[in-house]
Amino acid sequence: RIMQQQQQPPPPLPLPRPHQPHHHHHHHQPMAQAQLPLMNPQALPQQMIHHQPTSNFCPCTHSGGGGNRLARNLNRTVASSSTSATAAAGDGNQAAAASSTTAAAVDAESTSDSTDSSADAATAETVRFVDENKAERMAKAFRSLYETKQFADVDISVGQVNFAAHKNILAMSSPFFMAMFSHSLRESVSNQVTLSDMEPATFELVLSYIYTGSVNLSLDSVQCLLSAANLLQLPSLKAACAEYMRRHVTKANCLPVYFFARLHDCHALAQLARTVIGSSFQEICSQDEFLSLPADRLAEIIRDDFLCVQSEEAVFEACLAWLARDPQARLSQAYDIMKYVRFACMSCYYLCDRVECEPMLQADSKVQELLRLARYHHMLPNRQAELDLNSTPRCGMSYVRGYLIVANPYSEDKTRKFNSVELLLPSVAGGVAGGDGYCHLQHQQPPQYHLVRIAKLPLSLYMPGVVVTGSNQLLLAGGTQKKISVRGSVTCDGVSNQLHSAQTDVSNSWTWQSLARMALPRTQFLFVLVDQAVYAVGGFTGQEVTDQVEKFCLQSLVWRPVAPLPQPLRCATGHAYRGRLYTFGGENARGEIVNVCYRYDPQSDSWSQLTSMQTPRALAGCAVHRDRLYVIGGNTAPSERWRKEILPEFCTDSVETFNPDSGAWEAGPSLPNLLCGAGVAKLSGCLRVIGGEDDKSWMAGECRLTDNRWEEAQLFHAAIMSTFGCAVASVSKELLKKCAPCGAGGAAGHKCPCYDPMMMPADEAAFSPREQSPRPAI
Repeated sequence: RIMQQQQQPPPPLPLPRPHQPHHHHHHHQPMAQAQLPLMNPQALPQQMIHHQPTSNFCPCTHSGGGGNRLARNLNRTVASSSTSATAAAGDGNQAAAASSTTAAAVDAESTSDSTDSSADAATAETVRFVDENKAERMAKAFRSLYETKQFADVDISVGQVNFAAHKNILAMSSPFFMAMFSHSLRESVSNQVTLSDMEPATFELVLSYIYTGSVNLSLDSVQCLLSAANLLQLPSLKAACAEYMRRHVTKANCLPVYFFARLHDCHALAQLARTVIGSSFQEICSQDEFLSLPADRLAEIIRDDFLCVQSEEAVFEACLAWLARDPQARLSQAYDIMKYVRFACMSCYYLCDRVECEPMLQADSKVQELLRLARYHHMLPNRQAELDLNSTPRCGMSYVRGYLIVANPYSEDKTRKFNSVELLLPSVAGGVAGGDGYCHLQHQQPPQYHLVRIAKLPLSLYMPGVVVTGSNQLLLAGGTQKKISVRGSVTCDGVSNQLHSAQTDVSNSWTWQSLARMALPRTQFLFVLVDQAVYAVGGFTGQEVTDQVEKFCLQSLVWRPVAPLPQPLRCATGHAYRGRLYTFGGENARGEIVNVCYRYDPQSDSWSQLTSMQTPRALAGCAVHRDRLYVIGGNTAPSERWRKEILPEFCTDSVETFNPDSGAWEAGPSLPNLLCGAGVAKLSGCLRVIGGEDDKSWMAGECRLTDNRWEEAQLFHAAIMSTFGCAVASVSKELLKKCAPCGAGGAAGHKCPCYDPMMMPADEAAFSPREQSPRPAI
């Protein structure tokens, strides 16, 4: 009988009865034998054979005594039926006997105590049914509702066309409609909704996507469709439209696509369009689309480094063509455009013969001030650090401009400590293949630094003097000589008095030239370029802190002594301004950190004491910015570690600014962190702080002064820098090609992503700008 019933389609599984209150006089009825084969696992749908833990709620295990007994009986039935079916395959008589045994077991089980039922229910299993075709049927149902408009409860008016729709479907598909229908808006209780600023054809495509999950994209409709998806908050549709547009970016449409993508926060699309603009600027600048740009959008294009032009003259001519398109309306905006042209990167002959003779610019006083600074830049190259001009080359030019990191004692590579010259390229630096490609580093999030070792020092030095002249000649003087063993141990080998030079912007290999030696060996001294000479001021001779000052003439190449400091100082900071030398702070011969300020006049060969700073400091940074001298960070008090190893323990985030004309001090914007031993320089007309340390950690990054506040502009993964020589220099791309594959390589394995119009750099995870690792010994 069991075999015969197993061959028939099983009837539906009976539902458990509702739980009845248990009474002691109540007798349980045994389950009928005819229901036993129903629980054969071979007869169940495959979706039901999913065993769940008994902790999940199920009527069979949580409905009291009756429910527990039913679950136990069903489990016993499954096991018994399987045994009976196996026996029946061998012998019919054995099958009948097994069936009788099963019936007897069920009879006995049904009369057991409710306490036993509860214990057995703990081992029961539930069956979970999953309809794998549910989503597909729902999609078909939505498509049917869209086509038939059945049960529609809202009319959406777009233009002059009405669209019948369902509030529930719209709300669960779009946060825009969810907010409209669920909040106390008029549309939440009305069956009439009006959408403006959208074409009926576009909304029809959107509605089709909401109901069916698919839509046809074309060049004619994709832009409007992306705008609608952005408005209605449909991210998948927006991403699909942006990807479609990204595959169709060309030189002819890259300008409007870029600004459209920026408006709708499509970062990858904007990035690609910007890349095409930069690589094809000299072709695009003659298009009507370019000449019709409003002034603010033109300024956005020309103010960054990504333009792949071989000379700044091409950018200037493009701006002139834009002015000439409508001079009556645009000449009043000439300064807003010309302030982003890099006159410092032009040939001085082109500046005099072409720029200054342009009639459209002669009547604008602000533009004339820019040209005056540009003349100043070319006439007095050794005062370029005092100017607020952007001299960073564009991406297509033959050289790059970055920070020279000299004799870094904390280099990640032990073989580079104290003895290397590395170029730190800013995040918007150009590439190395002049005209053919460039590094679009400015698109990386966060910006990725590129640190390239370009030369080895002639000596291993700690805290030497470093200067780069206006002709890109690197001068290296003094410092504590270090001897590094094969095993990496470092010992002091005296104080150097040597002077070496190298040219940074030549295309051949880097060559050091030994020049005349200083009369006095010194380290921890101030080394400053003032017009046609460099000055070695104070420092530590290996025996004592000195007040002696020496001057090296760049024309005669000889040293001579000049007037000494008013007191011996080491670890002082300073800068040149308008032909005079200023020094700030330092540590005197008694081991005191001071706040004094001195000015040296080369014409009279004399020192003058000026108003002191508010905060005493040593090992601070200094730069000229907007006609003020900025004194940044430093160590404010001596300690035992400071006296032995120049390791600061009392750093400050204080910044003070000095007005050379009035002689007055003002408080500047405080640094984001306590800082000492950082490199301070001006690049792209912007004041920047690189590296540095406090008593516990290093600042592994770069800070930039913007709108009188500091912002962390660039982060370093593993590059630790402090008490190093820092200067800004131009370096030939041909030289960089010999230093690293692709012309630039970052620390920790970073490589330079050379120009590829279809390559989008992935976003990097944010990381802390401070490296909290223990200090290595110097």
